Amino acid sequence: KLCYFPSRSLDEPVTVGLENLAEKCEAFKNVGVHFAKWRCVYRITKTTPTTVAIHDNAQTLARFASVCQSKRMVPIIEPDIEQDGNHSLRRMQKVTEAVLAAVVKALQDHHVFMEGTILKVNFVTPGMQCSKKYTLKEMAECTMEAFQRTVPPSIQGICFLAGSLKEQEATAFLDGVVKTVTNKPWYTTFSFSRGVHMSTLELWRGNPECVEIAQKHLIKRLEENQKAALGKLFPPEEWAGNTEQGELYITTHQFFEDGPKKPAAVLAG
Repeated sequence: KLCYFPSRSLDEPVTVGLENLAEKCEAFKNVGVHFAKWRCVYRITKTTPTTVAIHDNAQTLARFASVCQSKRMVPIIEPDIEQDGNHSLRRMQKVTEAVLAAVVKALQDHHVFMEGTILKVNFVTPGMQCSKKYTLKEMAECTMEAFQRTVPPSIQGICFLAGSLKEQEATAFLDGVVKTVTNKPWYTTFSFSRGVHMSTLELWRGNPECVEIAQKHLIKRLEENQKAALGKLFPPEEWAGNTEQGELYITTHQFFEDGPKKPAAVLAG
């Protein structure tokens, strides 16, 4: 859970709960679980994230990874830089580089087996309230530039999270990031939750008549993201022309508002 210390800003949470992690890992390993994830949150303001917060969270992520590997589990390390704010694309890139550099240094200090870790990260995008518009190509290039500067090739996998991005935008970003660098040393893929199933839940809305159409839609979304993870969703010339930044972010993380269930025929349209 997130904890706020009195000496720190409310924009500087630290994730706590490592005390009994070893016992939990051992128990879950015995019932067939082979990986675990730990998320630390970073928020961008004029004064944050501070060096102290970056260091504290990096140490937490490294200790988590070390404990997981000691119990033969794969750690998924998630330094989550939130997209709320009016910061620019370059500001997000600089924060991403500082956070990832600190995390990698902490992993090395704790003798974590880098080849046995997975990194779950944000795309580098401007803040949700940023007034300046950027092209998708610019954002994809800044994302890969940040990783090339900080993430060693020994980390085998990078999973992207959707965060507050709209579903289609997150998928387009994934496709563009993969296209940006042809000889990237890591395997890149998606780890979307809401970014895959929010529209599916909206189609379903608890209506038994909508189950089949919702299932087909979910499969379609997964197939689109699978193609994007390989850089094969859009042809190169179509991606090059897809440069206008529209509304990138959702306005709420609520899956759907209370209301009457819609018939499948209406949803299909």
